[in-house]
Amino acid sequence: MELSRRPSGTVPTVAFIDFWQKRNAGSHSLLDRYSIHNVSFAFAFLAHKSRLIPNHLSLLSGVFALVAFGLALALPTADLPSSMVWILGFAQFAYLLDCADGQLARTTNQESDFGAFLDKGMDVVSGFLAFGGVFAFGYRHYAAQSDLDTANLVLFIGFIFLLARTARFFVWQKFVDFYREKESDISKMPRTTHHLLASLIDHQLSLAAVLLFLVSPYMAMLAFGVQALLLLAAYTRYFFRALRIEGSNI
Repeated sequence: MELSRRPSGTVPTVAFIDFWQKRNAGSHSLLDRYSIHNVSFAFAFLAHKSRLIPNHLSLLSGVFALVAFGLALALPTADLPSSMVWILGFAQFAYLLDCADGQLARTTNQESDFGAFLDKGMDVVSGFLAFGGVFAFGYRHYAAQSDLDTANLVLFIGFIFLLARTARFFVWQKFVDFYREKESDISKMPRTTHHLLASLIDHQLSLAAVLLFLVSPYMAMLAFGVQALLLLAAYTRYFFRALRIEGSNI
C-alpha cells in the first residue's frame, strides 16, 4: 500500500462511496479484499473527514503495534485467553490502519514516493512489534507453567517466522527495483494462483493464526511454520526468476 505526504494545496472532499469503490485498488490478497478492506475503508473516510493525511495513519499503525507489544510484556500470563485477545485486538487495529492509509492515499490522490517509503518501513516495524509481542507472551505463558518444551518451540518458530516475514519486504522490494523492467519476457504466474498465494502469506491470515493459541499452541505453531515455508518458497522463486533474467551474465 502506498502512502503520501499531503500535496500542496487543499485536498478535495471525496465521498464515502468513492472510498468503498476503491477499497481494493492495488490489493493482491483475496483474504484482504473480502475481509479487512471492507472495514478499513470506513476508517480511511473518517480520517479524510478529520483532515488527517495517510502518513498520520501509518504512524498511528506503528503506535498501536507498539501498544500490542507492550501489553505482551506486561499482561499477566495466567489468563491466556483474555491477555491474548487484548494483544490481538491492538495488533488487528494496527493492521486496519495500515490498510486504511493506502486507501486514503489512493482515493484522495495523495500517493507519493515518500509515502510509499514510509509505509513499507512502518509495515516492517508494526509487523515485528505485533507478532513479536504474540510470541513473547506465548513464551512467557508456557515458561510460567514450567512447560519449557512448548515455550522454546514458540520462541523458535516465532524467530523463524519474524525473520521470514521481515525479509519478505526487502526481498520483494529488491526484486522490483532490479528486475521489474527486465522480466517482460519471463512467463508469470497465473493471476488466480498469484492472488491465492498472496493470501496464504497475508498479514491478516497471520493475525487469524494467533487465535489458534486459544485452541492449541501446536496448531498455532504449525500455521506460522507453514507461512514461513511459503515465504521461503517465494524467495526461492524470486531467485530463479532473477537467474533466468540474468542468463549468461552470471
